[in-house]
Amino acid sequence: MIALVRIVPMILWTGIMVYGVSRLGPREASEPAVVKAATRLPQNTLLRGDIQQPGFTGRYIVAPAGIDPGKEIKPIDVGDTPIPLLTSTPKWLMVIPLAQASALDGISVGATSRLCGGSADPLASVTIQYLRCASAGSQCSATVDVPIDAMTIGTMIKGLQVKDDLGKLHIAPSCVP
Repeated sequence: MIALVRIVPMILWTGIMVYGVSRLGPREASEPAVVKAATRLPQNTLLRGDIQQPGFTGRYIVAPAGIDPGKEIKPIDVGDTPIPLLTSTPKWLMVIPLAQASALDGISVGATSRLCGGSADPLASVTIQYLRCASAGSQCSATVDVPIDAMTIGTMIKGLQVKDDLGKLHIAPSCVP
């Protein structure tokens, strides 16, 4: 009698476990959503909020030929950093803080822009190597190539005479004091 009292709950418990495990059995793998490029995405394009695919926003197109319109964007086509632009002339790398509004306004990796200080005269013409934004609505930073030549060095030294001018460094299509 005592053995029967112990066996009934064990059979019930085993039945519940078998039923639960059968419900958790193998499931069909869901296919990831296919993301297609709406426009041409050249190499080093920073993917912003225009692509609604987890893991793509805030990353760069690293496919050597870029992505043509209508083509699928695969995980292998994106990377955390852009492909460095190679040049034959020596350059300095500078990191400049950048308001996100500026980052979204035509400034992209590979673009040429002006490095501005506190005056209307540009300090140098720079090429943007990296563009990084921590999150939506946050401050960004741009890593730029500054050419190393006597004219650029002289302009930079004259333009940054005052210590306060360092805080005024910014990237823009044209310099406005």
